[in-house]
Amino acid sequence: QVICSTYLRLCADMALRRVEVIAGQVRGPVPAPCSGSSRIQDAFDKLARAKVCAILRAKNTEVAIARGKELVDMGCKCIEVTLDSTHWEKILAELLVYAGEKCVVGVGTVQDAGEVARVAEVGGRFALSPFNPEGFVAECTKLGVLAVPATFSPQEIVAAHKQGAKVMKVFPAQIYTPKTFKALKEIGMFSKLNLMPSGGVSPENLDEWFAAGAFGVGMGSNLAGDDIKIPPEQGEKLRAAQEKWAKSGRAIAQAVCDKFK
Repeated sequence: QVICSTYLRLCADMALRRVEVIAGQVRGPVPAPCSGSSRIQDAFDKLARAKVCAILRAKNTEVAIARGKELVDMGCKCIEVTLDSTHWEKILAELLVYAGEKCVVGVGTVQDAGEVARVAEVGGRFALSPFNPEGFVAECTKLGVLAVPATFSPQEIVAAHKQGAKVMKVFPAQIYTPKTFKALKEIGMFSKLNLMPSGGVSPENLDEWFAAGAFGVGMGSNLAGDDIKIPPEQGEKLRAAQEKWAKSGRAIAQAVCDKFK
């Protein structure tokens, strides 16, 4: 089904826009009249342009929301809210509204295909997992969410691709190096697959991963800061992490965002 770009924008606008947080219950955006396949393609296109996905794995809800908004303002075009974050639904919902069309927002650390329905209800545009749960790609596809299962070996990469995944996360990327990743990308069908290393990617080695053929990368505290992971009650530790963000983290994050504006 061919849908014009104007209609796609209308769909995205309608999908983004009303989120209510009432008595602690997050109600997702009003569903858009778009087909699931067009929503998935739109999320894929945005992820392809973003290049870098900022991972928010948060134990401090308010700091994470503020950081997500700050990253959007810096020009970050992709944000992942992990499902093991404290009040992940609230973080996701608020960032979806704030980001609008400037940044594609989805989730990570999906560990069961049954979790995808709630992700879609809140409005998440994509879903990443630290592995490839049974039925995950199919469930995401059914609900109009871009599936990004984690893979490591060539066998796992091909299996996820055959299940219909348009992007495969390579995790943990620490075990790879840009050199070994490049060697994989030079073999047969792997040159055509969209592989997204995550884990151990830093501002220092970012260019090496892209030179090796990465479709995109995921970056956690190296981009989003350490303070989002510290609960509010750990005041002294939290203040130290916030000072670190103010002193150097913010400038580093801005430099990364500027690379892909």
